[in-house]
Amino acid sequence: MKVTKGILYSVISRSGTILVEEVNRNPHVAHSGNYMQVVHILIPKLPKDGNHTYQYDKSYAISVMNHDNIAFIALSNSQVPTTTVFAFLHDISVEFFTLYGEMASIAQPFTFTPFANSLNIFMNRYNAPQQDRVRKVMEQMEGVKDIMVSNIDKILQRGEKLELVVDKTEDLSSTAVLFHRDARRMKRRMTLENWKLYGIIGIIVVMIIAIVTIPILMNTKKVK
Repeated sequence: MKVTKGILYSVISRSGTILVEEVNRNPHVAHSGNYMQVVHILIPKLPKDGNHTYQYDKSYAISVMNHDNIAFIALSNSQVPTTTVFAFLHDISVEFFTLYGEMASIAQPFTFTPFANSLNIFMNRYNAPQQDRVRKVMEQMEGVKDIMVSNIDKILQRGEKLELVVDKTEDLSSTAVLFHRDARRMKRRMTLENWKLYGIIGIIVVMIIAIVTIPILMNTKKVK
């Protein structure tokens, strides 16, 4: 497994219902794997109150902050400090309730998809190295206390094990280059096809004009 650093994925749910989710779209943290499916399975098993972090395979951690029956969840690399992850969860919870308030208590699944962009912005903000990160986190963490840190096995049934796969997309830049190259080729081909079509239409128009005007000219000459 290739380890990808940072907050990789975040979810907001209510009683197991996913209201919005987002993966980190930063190309420097781009990743793939089955982590979304694993988190989806774990969401109904997560505690409905308090703040908890579960270590997963020593490489990743799943953190949950509960507030007013809404769960704010993040998947991060284990090297990310727990306080940083919960400062992130605190920020998105404040932003979320400011925008939607009581709507969250009755919303249908994925109602708040537009909020995904905010999740991505906050993930990138907390993934960015800053000298005052520790100070800022500690200030924000005053309202986030009693974080329970456990192993993921604590919420799994006996013998149940979910393999979490998170791979960094090393060839993301080359994939983008190939995409743009293919797009340019497609554009040139479409332009050529359009010019061919215009040429055919032009020939047809000339032929129609000729068919219409030649008899008229011939009749004019006969009259003279």
